[in-house]
Amino acid sequence: MQGGGGSGGTGNTGGDNCQSVMVSPTRSIPNVMFLVDQSSSMRGDRWEDAHAAVTGTVSSLESIVRFALTTYTADDGGPPCPELPTQVDFALDNSSVISGEYPMTYPRSGDWDTPTGESIDAVVASIEGNPPPAEGPTIIVLATDGEPNTCADPHNQTTAAKDLSVEAASRAHDSGFDLFVLSVGNGVSDAHLQEMANVGVGLARTGAEGNAPYWRGTDAQSLEEAFTAIISDSISCDIQIDKPFDDETKACDDPESDVRLNGNPLSCPSEWEPSPDADDFIRLNGSACTEFKSGQATLTAEFPCGAIVVE
Repeated sequence: MQGGGGSGGTGNTGGDNCQSVMVSPTRSIPNVMFLVDQSSSMRGDRWEDAHAAVTGTVSSLESIVRFALTTYTADDGGPPCPELPTQVDFALDNSSVISGEYPMTYPRSGDWDTPTGESIDAVVASIEGNPPPAEGPTIIVLATDGEPNTCADPHNQTTAAKDLSVEAASRAHDSGFDLFVLSVGNGVSDAHLQEMANVGVGLARTGAEGNAPYWRGTDAQSLEEAFTAIISDSISCDIQIDKPFDDETKACDDPESDVRLNGNPLSCPSEWEPSPDADDFIRLNGSACTEFKSGQATLTAEFPCGAIVVE
């Protein structure tokens, strides 16, 4: 969190010494891996639009999200296959590194393939080999403009290639990394996007358990809006505090409770409340949650005597 919320306090000691307590909130920091198709069909506007959307998203959220980037392709099945020409590790404030490593214009001539399934497996193995801090969820955001082929059959977009991609997305979820899919343009069928979206978050491929969202963008703005929507869902509005609640009703109802976002007081329970899932978390609601997810945000919290446990 930017400008984390205050220093610890003393208090709740009983009698005349009982004081209010300032707690220190800690933001959950998600880890987001962009996996971007570098097949030759991305050449031109699609590549440039995806580049603008990725770098714009990273620039606006880099202080609260650890971003990483991998591009993928192959040359007539390789070897190597998949080829991962650009690889940037997870980090906060990663905009300059990603912009420096990620070419603004399509970097190659010739024909390049789309081994999506093998590339998902490769990036999952890479994350597992060098995992980011476990302070928040790790997700993969796949951006591709076409249906896949494979290393073994690089010239055909077959049912087997789609199956391999869907199975790889399912394996990513099983490894602990939800995968979200976005089509750059209209080259990926709704049916394939839906199957990838479903298994990427652990639902049945067929939609029998309901359908997960997928995204499609046709220009830089719509792509960035889609990326922001995906990533916003991974930013939690449950914020850990360094001392647990002793009396949640008192914390919410007492007029001396003072929870502020960017200096503005929040009301309980409409804008904040003690989390029902844990006694050392505050949950932001409604517009407060939206503001908290939007970028730099300072949350402070002070509670009256008896509301917070202090040893």
